[in-house]
Amino acid sequence: MASNPVTRFIAESLKPLRDFFLVMFFFSLGAKLALDVVYTILLPATVLATVLLLAKPWVFRFLLVKLGESAQLALEMGVRLGQV
Repeated sequence: MASNPVTRFIAESLKPLRDFFLVMFFFSLGAKLALDVVYTILLPATVLATVLLLAKPWVFRFLLVKLGESAQLALEMGVRLGQV
């Protein structure tokens, strides 16, 4: 049924409606956002993001070395996987 040409036609013709509801959804989320809460969360979120960005590559490196990979390869893979 998903490969039916009629299905593709219906999906294409409903894209503007989908986009409209996406805009309305994100607008309603933004309208409910309380800015005073943002300022209380900003410092902990920044600290957590920094710790994760610095720690994830080293955790991946440690685990990959434990699994038997070379240290150089484990470091490169850790840096690449730590960005995700």
